[in-house]
Amino acid sequence: ASHRMEDNGTRSSPVFEHIATDLVRVLESYGDPEARDMLSHARRLVAVFQRCGPQRPQADERIRVINELLSLHRTAMDFHTSHPPASVSAP
Repeated sequence: ASHRMEDNGTRSSPVFEHIATDLVRVLESYGDPEARDMLSHARRLVAVFQRCGPQRPQADERIRVINELLSLHRTAMDFHTSHPPASVSAP
């Protein structure tokens, strides 16, 4: 049996960084002040996850930032659903 389980903890940051980066891409298509605020927040979170890199932050800090990302993601997706950007045409 391999003892690589400890490595899995450092692998999650790229996943969260990817989620935050996707949010940036979605929110960049809006000009609304609300979307700009969320965009700024998403960019800050991308920077946090990039800074983490292979170093895992303290558990409480990690949980706080992940919860912050998930909350922002929920809010941004609600916004996106109710405010389709003009540049995106419906299928």
